[in-house]
Amino acid sequence: MKIKYWSDYACPYCYIGETLLRQALDELDVFYEFEMKAFELNPYAKKGAGGDVVAMFAAKYQLNLDEAQAKVDSINEMAKSAGLDFDYAKVFHTNTFDAHRLTRMALVKGGRELQAKIAERLYKAYFAEHVDVADHEVLVGIAKEMGLDEAEVRAMLSGKDFSDEVSLDEREAQLSRITSVPCFVINEKVAVPGAMPKDQFKDLIKKYFPGEVPTAI
Repeated sequence: MKIKYWSDYACPYCYIGETLLRQALDELDVFYEFEMKAFELNPYAKKGAGGDVVAMFAAKYQLNLDEAQAKVDSINEMAKSAGLDFDYAKVFHTNTFDAHRLTRMALVKGGRELQAKIAERLYKAYFAEHVDVADHEVLVGIAKEMGLDEAEVRAMLSGKDFSDEVSLDEREAQLSRITSVPCFVINEKVAVPGAMPKDQFKDLIKKYFPGEVPTAI
C-alpha cells in the first residue's frame, strides 16, 4: 500500500494522525510505504518566534483563552491516546521550512526509512522537547543523531539545497486543492483528510482496500 501524505512539523494532528494510521496498518498486517510531502501551515512564520501558544490558538480560531486552553488540552489527550507524550501549549512556534529541507535530504541520503526516522525525531523535538526546529544547531544535532554527515548538513542548511523540492510539494498540494493537513492519499485513490481514531483508519482500509489486508484479519 502506497500512502502519500502532506504534513507539517508544527501540526499536532499530523503527528497524531500519522502515528495512528501506522498503528492501524501494523495491526492489520498491511505492507505499506509512506511518501512524506511538505506543507507549511504558516510559511510566513518567523524563525525563533516562540510565543504563547494558547493565545495564538485563541486568536487564530477566534476563541477566548479558556476555550483555547480546552482545545489545546483535548489535543494533548488525543496525543496520549496514540501513545505520544507532548504538551502542545509549550511548543516553540517557529518556521518549519528548513526542517522540511532536512527531511528531503534524509530521503536522498537514506531513503524512506531514514526520512521516516528523522521526521519522527523532528516531531518529538517540536512537541515533546519544545525546541526551535528552525535553529540550525538543533537540526544539525538531530541529523548527526540519525547518522547524517555534519558537514554536509551544515552546507545544505547554509545554502538553498532542497528548497525547490519543498516548494514543489507545496505546489502539488495547491494543485490538488489540499488546504489543510494531514492529508493522506492512499494508493492514489482515496484521500483521507485529518486525523481519526485508529479503529476508524482500520475500518476505512478494510472497506476500500480489502485486497491489501490478509484474510486472517
